[in-house]
Formats: sequence, structure tokens, C-alpha cells
Amino acid sequence: MVNCLYCCEIEPDLDPDGTLSEYCGDECRRKALKTGFLMPCAQCKEFPCAKYSRFCGWSACRNIPTCIKCKKKKVRDIGSLWCSKKCRDDTPNWKMMIKSDELCLECRQEYPLNGKDFCKRECEENAQSNDNSRRSFRL
Repeated sequence: MVNCLYCCEIEPDLDPDGTLSEYCGDECRRKALKTGFLMPCAQCKEFPCAKYSRFCGWSACRNIPTCIKCKKKKVRDIGSLWCSKKCRDDTPNWKMMIKSDELCLECRQEYPLNGKDFCKRECEENAQSNDNSRRSFRL
């Protein structure tokens, strides 16, 4: 009889596809992941990876979306819409399709240009003129 890999007391439960799991329940999965010896699932990061996989046993994590451009390859990065930079760059207006968590330092608008402090040239010029006026005021 095989027991749970974490608690070693209870028989493991069944995966959604009917195969025998490695853990007796979600609580042991979470505790096993907290030990630091296991890699988290690439999709949910809540449960440890199943044997020989980057994903846990949940069907939502195994059903990774396909690229919106080529519609053949699986998306590699969580939250991405494309399988590669080539597919992304071949998509017209791709910058309008992504949501960024960066804000312009001047107008506080959300924008998709990673690594930039301002969303447009006017905001950058306005910030520089405000900075120059503050400097002259201090003198």
C-alpha cells in the first residue's frame, strides 16, 4: 500500500483523470510545497508539480492556452498571450492587448511600455520642466 508523500499516514487521493496521486489531499500538497524541496506548479504556484511535469495534477493547470497568433503552440509564460516574441511581434497592435502594472510618473496612466517612466513625450517634457522649476525655486 502506498501512502501520502508528506504525512505518510493516509492513502493518496485520485487525480481528476483517475490516476493515483502522490498526496492524500490539498493540505498535504500545500505543506509539502512549503518545505522548499519541491518546485511549485508553473501555472497556479499553489501545489507542487506532479512527477515528470511542470504542472500539478489539476486540469486547469494542464490545459494551458495556445498562442493567439499561430494557434498551434502552447503559451510558455503565465499571463502571456503568445508562445514566442516572434508571434507577439507579428500580431498587429500587440501593445494594446497587454495589461501593464506600470504607471506613468507624470499623469499616473497605465501603459504597456516596460522600462519607461513616462507614457508619452509630453509627460516626460512636463516632468522635466516641473523639475527645473523646482530647482530654480530652491536656489
